[in-house]
Amino acid sequence: MDFTGERFVPGQGTMSMQKDHISRYEFASQFAAGKNVLDIACGSGYGSVLLAQKARLVDGVDISQESISYAQSEFSMQTVNYQTGDIVNFTSNRLYDLIICFETIEHIEDYETALRNLKKLLTPDGMLIISSPNRFITSPKCKHLTDRPGEYHVREFTIEELKGAMVKLGYMIGNDSIFGQRLQRYFSSRFIGWAYTTVFKPKKRSNYKVAPIPPNKMPRYFIIVAQNGDALL
Repeated sequence: MDFTGERFVPGQGTMSMQKDHISRYEFASQFAAGKNVLDIACGSGYGSVLLAQKARLVDGVDISQESISYAQSEFSMQTVNYQTGDIVNFTSNRLYDLIICFETIEHIEDYETALRNLKKLLTPDGMLIISSPNRFITSPKCKHLTDRPGEYHVREFTIEELKGAMVKLGYMIGNDSIFGQRLQRYFSSRFIGWAYTTVFKPKKRSNYKVAPIPPNKMPRYFIIVAQNGDALL
Protein backbone atom coordinates (compact mmCIF):
# COMPACT_ATOMS: atom_id res chain seq x y z
CA MET A 1 0.00 0.00 0.00
CA ASP A 2 1.49 3.33 -1.06
CA PHE A 3 1.71 6.43 1.12
CA THR A 4 -0.62 9.12 -0.29
CA GLY A 5 0.51 12.02 1.88
CA GLU A 6 -2.36 11.56 4.33
CA ARG A 7 -2.87 7.89 5.25
CA PHE A 8 0.18 6.80 7.26
CA VAL A 9 2.00 3.61 6.28
CA PRO A 10 4.95 2.51 8.49
CA GLY A 11 8.27 2.90 6.71
CA GLN A 12 6.85 5.55 4.37
CA GLY A 13 6.56 9.28 4.85
CA THR A 14 8.71 11.39 7.16
CA MET A 15 10.26 10.25 10.42
CA SER A 16 8.41 13.01 12.31
CA MET A 17 5.08 11.74 10.98
CA GLN A 18 5.94 8.21 12.06
CA LYS A 19 6.83 9.40 15.56
CA ASP A 20 3.60 11.40 15.84
CA HIS A 21 1.39 8.48 14.85
CA ILE A 22 3.12 5.82 16.92
CA SER A 23 3.30 8.05 20.00
CA ARG A 24 -0.50 8.40 20.03
CA TYR A 25 -0.93 4.64 20.11
CA GLU A 26 1.73 4.24 22.78
CA PHE A 27 -0.18 6.77 24.86
CA ALA A 28 -3.50 4.97 24.28
CA SER A 29 -2.01 1.57 25.11
CA GLN A 30 -1.75 2.47 28.80
CA PHE A 31 -5.57 2.45 28.93
CA ALA A 32 -6.01 -0.81 27.00
CA ALA A 33 -4.96 -3.49 29.49
CA GLY A 34 -7.46 -6.37 29.51
CA LYS A 35 -10.05 -4.43 27.53
CA ASN A 36 -12.12 -4.94 24.40
CA VAL A 37 -10.86 -2.22 22.06
CA LEU A 38 -12.15 -0.72 18.83
CA ASP A 39 -9.53 0.96 16.65
CA ILE A 40 -11.78 2.89 14.29
CA ALA A 41 -10.12 4.08 11.06
CA CYS A 42 -7.24 1.73 11.86
CA GLY A 43 -5.52 2.31 8.52
CA SER A 44 -2.62 -0.04 7.88
CA GLY A 45 -3.07 -1.79 11.23
CA TYR A 46 0.19 -0.85 12.97
CA GLY A 47 -1.71 0.79 15.85
CA SER A 48 -4.11 -2.10 16.35
CA VAL A 49 -1.15 -4.41 16.95
CA LEU A 50 0.36 -1.98 19.46
CA LEU A 51 -2.94 -1.89 21.36
CA ALA A 52 -3.27 -5.68 21.21
CA GLN A 53 -0.06 -6.13 23.19
CA LYS A 54 -2.09 -5.12 26.26
CA ALA A 55 -5.75 -5.42 25.24
CA ARG A 56 -7.96 -8.48 25.56
CA LEU A 57 -8.95 -8.10 21.91
CA VAL A 58 -8.88 -5.41 19.23
CA ASP A 59 -11.26 -4.84 16.35
CA GLY A 60 -9.48 -2.80 13.68
CA VAL A 61 -12.00 -1.14 11.39
CA ASP A 62 -11.39 1.02 8.33
CA ILE A 63 -13.53 2.24 5.45
CA SER A 64 -10.80 1.30 2.97
CA GLN A 65 -10.69 -2.33 1.83
CA GLU A 66 -7.14 -1.73 0.59
CA SER A 67 -6.09 -0.74 4.11
CA ILE A 68 -7.81 -3.72 5.69
CA SER A 69 -6.20 -6.12 3.22
CA TYR A 70 -2.80 -4.57 3.96
CA ALA A 71 -3.38 -4.80 7.72
CA GLN A 72 -4.38 -8.47 7.45
CA SER A 73 -1.23 -9.16 5.47
CA GLU A 74 1.31 -7.06 7.36
CA PHE A 75 -0.04 -6.74 10.91
CA SER A 76 -1.82 -9.99 11.61
CA MET A 77 -2.22 -11.05 15.24
CA GLN A 78 -4.42 -13.65 16.91
CA THR A 79 -6.24 -11.14 19.12
CA VAL A 80 -6.80 -8.59 16.32
CA ASN A 81 -9.75 -8.75 13.94
CA TYR A 82 -9.72 -6.47 10.89
CA GLN A 83 -12.86 -5.54 8.97
CA THR A 84 -14.21 -2.80 6.74
CA GLY A 85 -16.64 -0.30 8.21
CA ASP A 86 -17.67 3.35 8.24
CA ILE A 87 -17.30 5.35 11.45
CA VAL A 88 -20.73 6.91 10.86
CA ASN A 89 -22.71 3.67 10.87
CA PHE A 90 -20.41 0.84 12.00
CA THR A 91 -22.17 -1.67 14.26
CA SER A 92 -20.87 -4.56 16.32
CA ASN A 93 -22.28 -7.48 18.30
CA ARG A 94 -20.24 -6.31 21.29
CA LEU A 95 -19.66 -3.10 23.19
CA TYR A 96 -16.16 -1.74 23.71
CA ASP A 97 -14.39 -0.68 26.89
CA LEU A 98 -12.09 1.56 24.84
CA ILE A 99 -12.42 3.17 21.41
CA ILE A 100 -9.46 4.78 19.64
CA CYS A 101 -10.15 7.35 16.93
CA PHE A 102 -6.97 9.04 15.76
CA GLU A 103 -6.72 11.71 13.05
CA THR A 104 -10.10 10.77 11.60
CA ILE A 105 -12.85 13.11 12.79
CA GLU A 106 -11.53 15.94 10.59
CA HIS A 107 -12.28 13.78 7.53
CA ILE A 108 -15.93 13.16 8.41
CA GLU A 109 -18.67 15.33 6.93
CA ASP A 110 -21.29 14.33 9.51
CA TYR A 111 -18.96 14.33 12.49
CA GLU A 112 -21.72 14.61 15.09
CA THR A 113 -23.35 11.42 13.81
CA ALA A 114 -19.95 9.72 13.93
CA LEU A 115 -19.37 10.80 17.55
CA ARG A 116 -22.90 9.69 18.46
CA ASN A 117 -22.30 6.30 16.86
CA LEU A 118 -19.04 5.78 18.75
CA LYS A 119 -20.83 6.54 22.01
CA LYS A 120 -23.40 3.81 21.22
CA LEU A 121 -20.52 1.35 20.80
CA LEU A 122 -19.07 2.08 24.25
CA THR A 123 -19.86 0.27 27.46
CA PRO A 124 -21.63 2.58 29.97
CA ASP A 125 -18.28 3.36 31.63
CA GLY A 126 -16.22 3.05 28.44
CA MET A 127 -13.62 5.49 27.17
CA LEU A 128 -13.05 7.24 23.83
CA ILE A 129 -9.58 8.57 23.01
CA ILE A 130 -9.76 10.86 20.00
CA SER A 131 -7.18 13.07 18.30
CA SER A 132 -7.37 15.90 15.79
CA PRO A 133 -5.19 18.55 14.20
CA ASN A 134 -5.50 21.88 16.00
CA ARG A 135 -6.84 24.39 13.47
CA PHE A 136 -5.08 27.32 15.13
CA ILE A 137 -1.74 25.73 14.19
CA THR A 138 -2.37 23.50 11.17
CA SER A 139 -4.77 25.78 9.24
CA PRO A 140 -4.41 29.34 10.57
CA LYS A 141 -6.19 30.79 7.53
CA CYS A 142 -9.37 28.95 8.53
CA LYS A 143 -11.19 31.05 11.10
CA HIS A 144 -14.38 29.02 11.43
CA LEU A 145 -15.38 25.38 11.73
CA THR A 146 -17.09 25.59 8.36
CA ASP A 147 -13.90 26.66 6.55
CA ARG A 148 -12.43 23.82 4.50
CA PRO A 149 -8.69 23.54 5.21
CA GLY A 150 -7.41 21.57 2.23
CA GLU A 151 -7.46 18.50 0.04
CA TYR A 152 -7.96 15.79 2.67
CA HIS A 153 -9.83 17.41 5.56
CA VAL A 154 -13.48 18.43 5.58
CA ARG A 155 -12.84 20.71 8.56
CA GLU A 156 -10.41 21.15 11.42
CA PHE A 157 -11.31 21.80 15.04
CA THR A 158 -10.02 23.87 17.88
CA ILE A 159 -9.85 22.08 21.22
CA GLU A 160 -12.93 23.89 22.53
CA GLU A 161 -14.96 23.14 19.41
CA LEU A 162 -14.42 19.38 19.51
CA LYS A 163 -14.71 19.22 23.29
CA GLY A 164 -17.96 21.21 23.15
CA ALA A 165 -19.46 18.93 20.49
CA MET A 166 -18.58 15.85 22.53
CA VAL A 167 -19.93 17.20 25.83
CA LYS A 168 -23.16 18.14 24.06
CA LEU A 169 -23.53 14.49 22.99
CA GLY A 170 -23.04 13.18 26.53
CA TYR A 171 -19.30 12.53 26.81
CA MET A 172 -17.57 13.48 30.05
CA ILE A 173 -14.25 15.31 29.68
CA GLY A 174 -12.24 16.45 32.66
CA ASN A 175 -9.94 19.47 32.68
CA ASP A 176 -6.96 17.11 32.97
CA SER A 177 -8.13 14.88 30.10
CA ILE A 178 -6.79 16.90 27.16
CA PHE A 179 -3.27 16.36 25.88
CA GLY A 180 -1.12 17.60 23.03
CA GLN A 181 1.72 16.83 20.64
CA ARG A 182 4.22 19.19 19.04
CA LEU A 183 3.61 21.88 21.66
CA GLN A 184 4.66 25.35 20.51
CA ARG A 185 4.12 29.05 20.98
CA TYR A 186 1.00 30.50 19.37
CA PHE A 187 0.61 34.00 17.98
CA SER A 188 -2.71 35.44 16.83
CA SER A 189 -0.81 37.65 14.38
CA ARG A 190 -0.30 35.69 11.16
CA PHE A 191 2.91 37.59 10.40
CA ILE A 192 4.47 36.87 13.80
CA GLY A 193 3.27 33.27 13.58
CA TRP A 194 4.83 32.91 10.13
CA ALA A 195 8.13 34.37 11.37
CA TYR A 196 8.15 32.06 14.39
CA THR A 197 7.48 28.90 12.37
CA THR A 198 10.00 29.94 9.69
CA VAL A 199 12.82 30.49 12.16
CA PHE A 200 12.14 27.85 14.81
CA LYS A 201 10.39 25.17 12.67
CA PRO A 202 8.29 23.82 15.58
CA LYS A 203 6.60 21.21 13.36
CA LYS A 204 9.92 19.35 13.21
CA ARG A 205 11.71 20.43 16.36
CA SER A 206 8.92 20.24 18.95
CA ASN A 207 8.36 17.06 20.95
CA TYR A 208 6.22 14.35 19.39
CA LYS A 209 5.38 12.77 22.77
CA VAL A 210 1.81 13.11 24.04
CA ALA A 211 1.88 15.42 27.07
CA PRO A 212 -0.32 17.75 29.15
CA ILE A 213 -0.73 21.20 27.58
CA PRO A 214 0.92 24.02 29.57
CA PRO A 215 -0.75 27.46 29.69
CA ASN A 216 1.86 29.12 27.45
CA LYS A 217 1.83 26.53 24.66
CA MET A 218 -0.55 25.21 22.03
CA PRO A 219 -0.44 21.75 20.45
CA ARG A 220 -0.26 21.01 16.76
CA TYR A 221 -2.33 17.89 17.49
CA PHE A 222 -4.58 17.42 20.51
CA ILE A 223 -5.87 14.27 22.17
CA ILE A 224 -9.07 14.10 24.23
CA VAL A 225 -9.65 11.28 26.72
CA ALA A 226 -13.43 11.12 27.22
CA GLN A 227 -15.69 8.93 29.30
CA ASN A 228 -19.11 7.69 28.29
CA GLY A 229 -21.47 9.58 30.57
CA ASP A 230 -24.09 6.80 30.53
CA ALA A 231 -22.62 5.23 33.68
CA LEU A 232 -24.00 8.15 35.69
CA LEU A 233 -27.54 7.90 34.33
